[in-house]
Amino acid sequence: MKCIMIKRGMSDNRDQHTGIVNPQDTRFFLSHRSSKKIQIPKQPSKSNKQTKMLSRSLSILFLGFIALLSLITPALAGPDFWTMYQNELQCARKDVRMLGTINQFCNTNVYTGGQYAANGVASWGVRVGIGASCKWGTYVPQVWCQSQMYEVCAWGGNKGRGERKYDGGCQHFWITNG
Repeated sequence: MKCIMIKRGMSDNRDQHTGIVNPQDTRFFLSHRSSKKIQIPKQPSKSNKQTKMLSRSLSILFLGFIALLSLITPALAGPDFWTMYQNELQCARKDVRMLGTINQFCNTNVYTGGQYAANGVASWGVRVGIGASCKWGTYVPQVWCQSQMYEVCAWGGNKGRGERKYDGGCQHFWITNG
């Protein structure tokens, strides 16, 4: 046997993970049969290991918080669903056929200023669409399209026909006879 075992778990003077001798290690021990100095690397202390574990745990917790926040934020930025529901009911009382036309129109990716949005969709004697006077090509998510169309219908005339402007007057949501 060439080395005296001083620390448990160390079989020689190499790092446990990489197998490379650490030249910065200042602890030396004499070998069993000669006066050669053998270098044995330091093992991390328990407090250092606990610090690393705590750091990893906090990192994982932080990433989980960011993931949760990314799921909550779009819901907070969405429309008021209670008001949307009330407008939908009001619209249904005026003309129930309107709901089908609105859902048919908003069930597609809608971009202001595009041909689909400008021409709108007509069914059951109702035509709905979105005009644009500025900010061409703005994406209108389905939930916002429905929310704003229900609002136009609820605040419109006897049959729910009308027009309202959104996004600083750039978007014109309209409902007419089709």
